[in-house]
Amino acid sequence: MKKAIGTLAAGMGRVYPLRRGKHFLFRKLVANGPLKKCLATLPNPIRMKGGFRLFTYQSDYISQWMRLYGEYEQATVQRIDALMPKNTMLLDVGATLGVITLELAMRRPDTQACCLECNPPTLVHLEATI
Repeated sequence: MKKAIGTLAAGMGRVYPLRRGKHFLFRKLVANGPLKKCLATLPNPIRMKGGFRLFTYQSDYISQWMRLYGEYEQATVQRIDALMPKNTMLLDVGATLGVITLELAMRRPDTQACCLECNPPTLVHLEATI
């Protein structure tokens, strides 16, 4: 039952049309609310809007955000994408789960990407995603 509710919530979060209000809903329903355990039951990897699958932590705050909305820091990704020239080598130091790097690599096939992460548990998730 929790898995079905989590899947339904994630599906609704991905089609949420407004940019404003996402943080309010997230705080009320997930961070301090009833959907926290439901979203944690969703299987790894999760599907991101950028067209790739991402391994996340089960109950981490940012991982919960990505599980609900299927995206993270879209304004940052769009800004970097706009500033990057063609045939760029992208180096992400402290890549964490690699969300921004992977999204940019999917958007820009002419770009070569390299992720560096020194935290061993996070590196396991990053390697699994790649």
